[in-house]
Amino acid sequence: METRKRSILSILAMIIVLAVSAGCLFGCGSGYEKVVEKYFEAIKKGDAKKYISLYPEEVVDAWIEYECDGDKEELTDYIKDLLDELDNGDIDISKLKYKIIDAEELDKDELEELTDDLDEFDIDVKEAINLEIEITVPVDGEKEELTFEMLLGKIDGSWYVLYDLDDMPDEMINKFNKL
Repeated sequence: METRKRSILSILAMIIVLAVSAGCLFGCGSGYEKVVEKYFEAIKKGDAKKYISLYPEEVVDAWIEYECDGDKEELTDYIKDLLDELDNGDIDISKLKYKIIDAEELDKDELEELTDDLDEFDIDVKEAINLEIEITVPVDGEKEELTFEMLLGKIDGSWYVLYDLDDMPDEMINKFNKL
């Protein structure tokens, strides 16, 4: 049962990592808190199309081209499969909760570096904030927690999730594998 629990938690970590490490940029027209809310609602509802629709077109196009051989349906299916893996009875993903526990704005130099990093997408970030987020989810009736960082940026007047700052994929996978 312990192995199954680790596997399920690893899948949850993969979904979060997928969204973050792929350079995903979730958008919406209001503050960054709303973006984080939509991010976790997409995961909780298992809605792959909604999940993908939150990405900027340039990032989705690149993701489809490089990861899915130009097939958008393949990307949708892949994300849907990951989300479905969570709906197996051990994790009550509908009760996933998150809390922003810290928020720090990037300074001018960090913002310039970020804009340079996103140059291939022709994205100009006007403002950015690094969030530390704690996730809590029931697994086999027990509360499990994970903390990670997420970087959000303001582009053309809207906030988007960009990516992590702390090598999140390894950190998250290692944490889940220890549970």
